[in-house]
Amino acid sequence: MECTSTVVDLLNDARARTLLRYASFHNQWEALFPLHTAIYAAEPLDNEVFGELFAAIAWLLFFTRLRHLRLSGVGLPRRLIPHISRHVTLERLTLESCILEPIMIGSLHPRLQMPNITSLTIGFGGTPRSNSMECWSVVLYCVNLRQLFVYPVEDNSIVHYPSSSLFDGMSHLHYLQKLHIQGGSSLLRPLASWIRHSGDKHARLSHGHLTHFKLNTVIGTTDDELSILLDALSTFHPNVRVLVLEGIVDTAPAVTRIAYEFPQLEGLTIVRKVDMFQKTVRLCQWDMPSYAIAQVLAALPRLQHFAANLDYTRLTFGPAAFNALAYPALDSVAHIRSAYADSIDAILYEHLFSPSRVKTAEEKATCLALIEKRDCYDSLLDGPSIARPFAVYCNSLTSFAIKTDRTAFSCHIRRDTHGNAVLYDVVDKDVAGGFEAWNPLHFETWMHLD
Repeated sequence: MECTSTVVDLLNDARARTLLRYASFHNQWEALFPLHTAIYAAEPLDNEVFGELFAAIAWLLFFTRLRHLRLSGVGLPRRLIPHISRHVTLERLTLESCILEPIMIGSLHPRLQMPNITSLTIGFGGTPRSNSMECWSVVLYCVNLRQLFVYPVEDNSIVHYPSSSLFDGMSHLHYLQKLHIQGGSSLLRPLASWIRHSGDKHARLSHGHLTHFKLNTVIGTTDDELSILLDALSTFHPNVRVLVLEGIVDTAPAVTRIAYEFPQLEGLTIVRKVDMFQKTVRLCQWDMPSYAIAQVLAALPRLQHFAANLDYTRLTFGPAAFNALAYPALDSVAHIRSAYADSIDAILYEHLFSPSRVKTAEEKATCLALIEKRDCYDSLLDGPSIARPFAVYCNSLTSFAIKTDRTAFSCHIRRDTHGNAVLYDVVDKDVAGGFEAWNPLHFETWMHLD
């Protein structure tokens, strides 16, 4: 195998062997030759085909100080587990389209525990032999898990939650700090039952340790399903600080419950879907006005970031622009300056609303420069207008965004010496906005816990 020879070359290089922290092994046969492998593909655990690869991985683990191991499209044989569990520095494990030996499925074997793995990522599906229910069994062996990220490998696939038969062995969910489920089922009762079961086993000791929770569902989730999940979360993990819910149908009851049951929230992102059948995320009207949402969120004293897929028209003039229109005599820039008391808005107003006026090249350049810098968009775009109620009602808020899969509008918020909210770094482009700490980008997750 070319892969094994690459590992040998790597191990012969002392400098590379010392510095290596991440290794990824990806079986590309099915992706490159789907028709051939559909007939002749070897089982990912076939020792005759993959035995050399498993031996190479074992040698790599023995001679390096890896922190993150990724396996894609290959099996996780029982023989590799001791090499993983004995590794001093290895703490992250990513398994994508992998399968387990039958003996590892459904029940925990103490000799196969991997107590050093604190961060686990599972990519479900991708091959006919990668069964999602079986892959959940990996969680059984990561007994000190602190961060879990799961997602479907294929588009439009769904992550189904673990069956109740695994709950006893997966009760360490209670001690997770970050849980991220991407592309999950909208039927949330099994997930709520898992949270409740693990909480019941450890409730006498303390509340759960969960600080970050993100759930993205493929289709819309009804309030009946969501309320059961929120009840389990608020009961056993009331100290959640960052909450992301993408795919809610009924936002009004959800926002109200969240505001009063998660008092420690610092970051909240809610993405609505108009019904249970919607898959594509887009901006949409919510079932409560934005100012009402802001009033409800005022109950969260620590909220620093809020994002939602509220629909808005970015070219609608905000209130400040209509203040300028209230002045009847606008024949000169000087009059606008004295009446409106803002030279930036005055020049921009003259540029936009008096096209017949002959402008000097210097004035035109000034207007264009102001527009390019967005120093005066605060008066002319509706984005800042939709952000203002949240900035006013939520005194601790420092950032706000309108987003779907990507960010459509964002701004930061600061307070002047009088305590008034001032919006800055206003961006109305389709960019990330720099808010990944509050909500990871699509099919990415939060940074690993140090």
